[in-house]
Amino acid sequence: MLSERTEIVDFSGEKLSSFIIPRWVITVVVPLIVILNVIFFIFNPKSPYTMLLSIILISIFILYYYSVITKSLGKLRKFSISQKDIIIILPDSPLFIVSWSEFEKIQITLKILELKPFIVYKFRFIGKTSEKKVTLSLLDFHKEKINEILKVLNKFAVLMEKSFSVVKETNISGVYFIEDIP
Repeated sequence: MLSERTEIVDFSGEKLSSFIIPRWVITVVVPLIVILNVIFFIFNPKSPYTMLLSIILISIFILYYYSVITKSLGKLRKFSISQKDIIIILPDSPLFIVSWSEFEKIQITLKILELKPFIVYKFRFIGKTSEKKVTLSLLDFHKEKINEILKVLNKFAVLMEKSFSVVKETNISGVYFIEDIP
């Protein structure tokens, strides 16, 4: 028997640091420092000012790359499933909730694109009178987490006696190939 509520959480892109250098610093201040540094090097190569400007310039680049590496790429991503409902929480998207009584069939289309994020999963919860859709990509969850979501969703679909199918759609030279995935 499956647990009461199963949750799959992905913290990819969680905020590592709040330190951010604005882009204008790199595009305005750094070229000015470079120009001053070159002028000092031309007229007085052994001056301590040229060394100081060089150290400031290198420090700004190090701080900028540190801020780029540690900035937030996203927020909490969560897939939660129980015998009552399915909840999907994605950053910058409305909360997706679907109750098991609202649908009869789960159809998932795996679409492989030529552009980033390359792989998109389209979830369709099809009922007699309504249909709810949500799209997940590799920007939302890592591939391993999406595979775990598919396994858990399949187990719950069997438990709740719902139809479950996964279809792979591939575009090769403008021709779409569609195949079932077991």
